[in-house]
Amino acid sequence: MVLAALAIVALAGGLRHTPAAAAATTTAAVSDTVDSGLWTAAVTEATAVRTIDAYVPQPGAWLLSVVIRIQVRGPDGGTAADLDRIASLPGQPGLTAPAPRWVVLRRDASELAELNPNLPEEVEYLFEVDGGTPVPARVIVQVSGYRTTRGHQWSDFGPLARVVVPVRNAR
Repeated sequence: MVLAALAIVALAGGLRHTPAAAAATTTAAVSDTVDSGLWTAAVTEATAVRTIDAYVPQPGAWLLSVVIRIQVRGPDGGTAADLDRIASLPGQPGLTAPAPRWVVLRRDASELAELNPNLPEEVEYLFEVDGGTPVPARVIVQVSGYRTTRGHQWSDFGPLARVVVPVRNAR
């Protein structure tokens, strides 16, 4: 009898778990610190350029450089594994790909491999934009990272904040 009741409840969907509501994405200002637990990030500027050092877009395209000041927490740079995917430009017209083409350290233009713990570093996210697209007055940078879900455990990588950033045209 108990099994029959459980079967009826299960068929009616009574044992389904309701998915947890997604945490809201906040709005941050330029240079505000966004906390991702494993690191902090602050979007500081956006600039339209033809090239940056050895990073040259496809013919006719240009680069949109988004600079983010990142500080990795923890005893080593191993917590920086997802830093190449924390910046995106949702809804930005003309992008040749949704992800940055290159992610480089601003100090020496080397590609991001790891960051030193507890030492802030400016990182450039280089998005390639189709040459027919005009330089926007501003872009919306979405900063993604981890949220705390259980105690001090960080998981659920996703959008944390959106930052409206004026774009300097240096093309």
